[in-house]
Amino acid sequence: MEWLRAARRYALVMEIAQAISACAAAYAAGGEQQGPALRRASRRLGAVTRGLRAAHRHRSSVPRLSHRRKALRAHERQVVAVLRNAEWRLDSEPQQALRELGDLLLTIADRYCQARIGALLNPEQMNGVAPVPDRDALRIIAATVLGVGAAVAVPLLGLPESTEPIMKAGCIVIAFTLVWGNRIRQALDVIGILRGP
Repeated sequence: MEWLRAARRYALVMEIAQAISACAAAYAAGGEQQGPALRRASRRLGAVTRGLRAAHRHRSSVPRLSHRRKALRAHERQVVAVLRNAEWRLDSEPQQALRELGDLLLTIADRYCQARIGALLNPEQMNGVAPVPDRDALRIIAATVLGVGAAVAVPLLGLPESTEPIMKAGCIVIAFTLVWGNRIRQALDVIGILRGP
């Protein structure tokens, strides 16, 4: 299982490398090709921001119940906000924004590899940038309410008793998929943390 932990630990670096490659392709693209290239770069940046929100967990350098996690989560959310601010400029000044995104991503990957997850960017790069809100708890509550509500409604459908457990489990999976979308893996990571070791 050690190989799985190592793969998860460095998955963010792979996502960053793919995002840098997409930014470079968008930078080199011109004319009609730049639109789709910018969209691919944005998609890759989305994967990076999702990975950044779990950097402190996947890096495995901080104990599970440590007081340091709160500060690390705030720092990660602020780094995500800096990346999003740079990404928003793709529509107004794409060449400069792509160059800046490449620099930011290289810095983040370098510091992540050095286990400096509390200093993924310099403080001056994050001045005046508010962290993005953390809505994981709200998503879990919404998915739980939807799943339980649907599971309670299953017996009212008049189906055979033998199918009820399967239908209830399916309702819960559908509820989590509705709330989390294609980021269901992230939801499972969050639930695993809440459950504990």
